[in-house]
Amino acid sequence: MGFSVLRYELFFLNVILAFFSYFVPKKKNLFLMGSKDAQKFYGNTKYFFLYLCKNRDAFNCKPFWITANKKLFNSLNEKNLPTVYLYSFKGFKTILQSYYILWTHGINGVSYAANLPGRFNLVQTNHGPTMKKLYLDTEFKLPIIGSLHTYLMKRGWRSWHTVLAISKPDKEDLVKKLQNKNVYVLGYPRNDVLFNRELVFENFEKKFSLDKYKKIILYCPTYRDEPSRKRPFSRTFLDKLNDYLEKNNYILLTKFHVDEKIPDLVENRSRIKNVTSEVEDLQDLIIYSDLLITDYSSLVFDYVLIDKPIIFYPYDYDEYFQHRGTVYDYYNEFPGPFAKNEEDVLDLIQNADNFFTQQDYQLKFKKFKKKHNEYFDDKNCERLYRHLIQNQI
Repeated sequence: MGFSVLRYELFFLNVILAFFSYFVPKKKNLFLMGSKDAQKFYGNTKYFFLYLCKNRDAFNCKPFWITANKKLFNSLNEKNLPTVYLYSFKGFKTILQSYYILWTHGINGVSYAANLPGRFNLVQTNHGPTMKKLYLDTEFKLPIIGSLHTYLMKRGWRSWHTVLAISKPDKEDLVKKLQNKNVYVLGYPRNDVLFNRELVFENFEKKFSLDKYKKIILYCPTYRDEPSRKRPFSRTFLDKLNDYLEKNNYILLTKFHVDEKIPDLVENRSRIKNVTSEVEDLQDLIIYSDLLITDYSSLVFDYVLIDKPIIFYPYDYDEYFQHRGTVYDYYNEFPGPFAKNEEDVLDLIQNADNFFTQQDYQLKFKKFKKKHNEYFDDKNCERLYRHLIQNQI
């Protein structure tokens, strides 16, 4: 049985869901998880879902993944991973019966709209630390979205059962932004794979034949609310970089944000490959990498856990900070090094092993790593599970 719904009907579907939530009993062993827009299978919820599936007999739990993506629904079911389709009676019923509902981005990843009022135990696992300013920061404002909607959103934030954080600074920032005291430093489930390769879901080393290259470099820029007028690299430089990579048997993999319009200048070459459409979870890829190039992405908080060098390339710094900016003093908080232009990028690639082993740099790197990460193990899923079980009413 399926629902045939239009966008403007989704809100009312959530209202009905909220009403029934006060009458339908919850099943304490039922965990429901989803991800961005109920379309993807990635992030913290993905790894926690796989952890519960692996241990469901020992824990006597029933984990489910919920999605509105028919292709994903069929794919996960073929892998014998318990999955429900959002626009079905079973999907509606599973939302009502779940004791815990976990998501990564918005609540529409596990429901029908941006809010889910009612009697639910909601768990925000987050998709990254709050490195960039959000529209709830007083210094950063998006166009008016309606006073009622804003009120409901803020009220919803305060009601969440659990919010995940990875460090004390991250917790302090989330408590302030969300006005919710239920923020817990438990670590991100997705980072377990960085310490235990047996948890890899998709083997990108095999998929991209990475074992044949001497060094794997990632270029992962952040999402921009406003398209930049600048481009990270010129075609001339990319040709030069490709020659260097080829000569040294290196490869550069570019991965852009899922919502980003991919710059046409970063096109495939013999040693430069755009993998944006083929890679959803970076965690399964970064474990095979040797060097990261990024700008303002919160990926750096995860990447430092594997103790590999990072090159910061803020090519549109002034422009980006006019529109968004970070919650930190960019040049003082992050360990660097910072490339001012594309030639600096190449120079730092060539000297990555040297700058990364320097004592002064290692001190800054380790200080940053310890400040922004509480845990350095593969127990984040376990900590989250224990927390949820211990906090059942």
